Formats: sequence, C-alpha cells, structure tokens
Amino acid sequence: MDNVQPYISLVVTARNDDHGGNLLGRMQIFVNGWIDQCRRHSLSSELIIVEWNPPPDRPRLRDALRWPEDFGACRVRFIEVPGELHRRYAHADALPLYQMIAKNVGIRRAHGLFILATNIDILFSSELVAFLAERQLEPGRMYRVDRYDAMGEVPLEASLDEQLEYCKSHVLRINSLTGTVATSPTGRPEPESSSKRVVILWRQLQGVIHRLASEGRLVTVTFPVSPTVKRAARFYLRWGGLIGMTRNAGRLLLGKRPLRKTAAADQSSPEIESLPKFEFLHTNGCGDFTLAARQHWFDLRGYPEFDLFSMNIDSVFCYAAHYGGAREEVLPEPMRIYHIEHATGSGWTPEGQDQLFKRIAAKGLGFVSYGDVIGWAEQMRRLNCTMIFNHEDWGLADFDLVETEPIPAPALDAVRASADRA
Repeated sequence: MDNVQPYISLVVTARNDDHGGNLLGRMQIFVNGWIDQCRRHSLSSELIIVEWNPPPDRPRLRDALRWPEDFGACRVRFIEVPGELHRRYAHADALPLYQMIAKNVGIRRAHGLFILATNIDILFSSELVAFLAERQLEPGRMYRVDRYDAMGEVPLEASLDEQLEYCKSHVLRINSLTGTVATSPTGRPEPESSSKRVVILWRQLQGVIHRLASEGRLVTVTFPVSPTVKRAARFYLRWGGLIGMTRNAGRLLLGKRPLRKTAAADQSSPEIESLPKFEFLHTNGCGDFTLAARQHWFDLRGYPEFDLFSMNIDSVFCYAAHYGGAREEVLPEPMRIYHIEHATGSGWTPEGQDQLFKRIAAKGLGFVSYGDVIGWAEQMRRLNCTMIFNHEDWGLADFDLVETEPIPAPALDAVRASADRA
C-alpha cells in the first residue's frame, strides 16, 4: 500500500489522558471498526492519528491499543506533536490538546484523494462505508451526515455487527440539520406536546413565507416563485403577518398603507432584512464528520488555528468550504455515524453544556461563539467568497514530526518475548 495513493484519509487526534472516561476503550472500538469495514468493503484508506502532547507518564497510544495481524486495505499512521511544540501556545497549561490544530497536522500530511476529519469515538454505519467504497465522491462537495449519539456501554469484545446493532438500539440523541433531538428508551424521538408542535409548525410556516417572498430556498433545490405568490407573501410580510393585520384591520380595510413599513414593501429590495443573510448548513456535530477532497482542505488551509478552545471552529470551516467551492451535501439515511457517549461536560451535549461552559470559564479559555460563526458566514455570503484564516505554514508544516506505525499483534508478541529472553 505504500506506493498506492489511498482513496480516503481519516484524520483524528487524541492523547492518552482518559479524556471523557474510558478513552482507550472507545478508541479501540473506533480503530477496530474502521479497519474491519475497510477490509470488508475493500476501501483503500489511511488512518492518521495525531498524538498531541503525549503525557510523559503514560504509554503512547500506539502501544496502549491492540492491533490486528492484518490491516487489510487500511494503513495506520501515528504522527506525534511533542510537548515542546504544544507549549508554544498561550493556553498550553489549561488546554492539553489543541484539537483543530492537531487535525490540521494530520490533514497537512494526508495522502488520500479525499480527507475525512472525524474523532476517536465514532462508528460508521455499514451503508456509509459501502458508499465511500463505491468511489462516487466528487470534488466541489463537502459531505456531511447525521450523528446518532449512542449509550457509552458499547461492548468492546463484540463483533462490529453487534456493536453497530447496539448503537442502533441504544440511541440517546439524533443530531441533524434541524437540531438535536433526544430519543425515548426505544431509540425513537421523544413525542412532543401538542402546544410545542403548534409552535414549531407556526415558525416553519413563517419561514416558508419569508422564503417565498425573497425567492429563497424551500428545499434542497431552488425553484422560481410566481409573481402572484411573491406579491401575496410580500403583502403578508408588509402588514406584519396575521398579528399585524389584526392590529391594523382598520387601515387594511380602508386601503391605507401599514404604519410600519418593512423591506418587503419595497419592490426594489433584493432581500428581506429580517431574514438570515446566510445559508444554514448542517454544522450540528460537524467535528465528527467533515469530508472533502484533499485539494479543498489545502486551498482553505485547514481549520482556523485559533489559540482558543475548539468549540465552533469546525463550523467556521464548513462555511469557509461551502463558500470556497466545496458546496455542502448531506448524505441521506441510512448513512450515518454513531458517537459513543462519554462523560458529561467533556464535550458539548444539551444536558452538559452548562458544565462544559463552567469548565471552560474556570480555565480562562475563550472560544468562537455561534454569533461569530454567523457573522463570518454572512460576510462570506455577501462577498460570495471564502475566508482564509491561516498562514501558509498551517498544520505545523515547518516542523519535522516523528511518524510511526503500529506493530501487528503477532509481531508485537514476538518482540516482547525476545525482550523477556534478553
């Protein structure tokens, strides 16, 4: 495989510090699953694990994990970023792993035609890996999928099929384009109250009317809106919807103009001011699955390398890619990823976000807010171009980093036996 360019490079990062609890167990499930699926589907790949700032008192991940005798179509590469490089950053003491910069290290050194940035506690549905093996990915796309959060007790010694079945039947949350939805004990979305459904439907209806008035996108394709429908939608918005029409019924019946004029009233207005000025992308859980051609990652210079906590940096990249020539494409069900649950507050969840924010604040760390993401996305939309955040040396390109490969189990046993005899 050394002389053949892999079709896809998986890039992850970790350190042997038990972040989130049972890190080695979750990571073992991840590496076993990916190697097994590549073997099943003859998917030519490389798995790049960037070991950032490894703890000096613990084994390297290469030595702490078990490896199969046959790696099949997958090559595994470890790239180490030593502590002295980590200490160059302002928050080195509070932030032991700079996740997005670490992923950039792997992306910069990846050989695959396509690069998938993901994490070490992910299992991929069989349908998703089968699709990847068909080699139908295209440049000019940034691929995303829904993430299903599974309970943390995925059986380590079970087969891959059994692990996937466990995840499928033990879903905690579904993270999709429309938001994060908690599930019932049966793994299905929790039923919503009638009042909540009415509110949601009402908001969706208002969004549809806004889009009709501005010729916006209703579904995944844009279609022309007839002048009659557009005029009706603008009339509705000009009068402030049903509430505004009720309040100003007298003026409406007398044929007078509304007291408060909106942008929709001006036929020359290209868009309605109250609408979001950017396209909503599927950034929900995007750090666990962002896939694009290698050239796009290099053109964009990877993730923004901010000296901050990693939250929302992955979302910034998604918008930069979308407006930089790699338009988002969400792969449909049953293509999905499963995320193995870990300790509350170690990553973002609806239940643990308060705990996470308190931990970040206690360490004096900053992060990219969702407002920042929206602001940059609006600038990219308005200028119809991407934003580049890094210099040409992104991904620690100027440093020669140590790279190793894991030793298969039988060979490792032989090495240890030889050492014992010596």
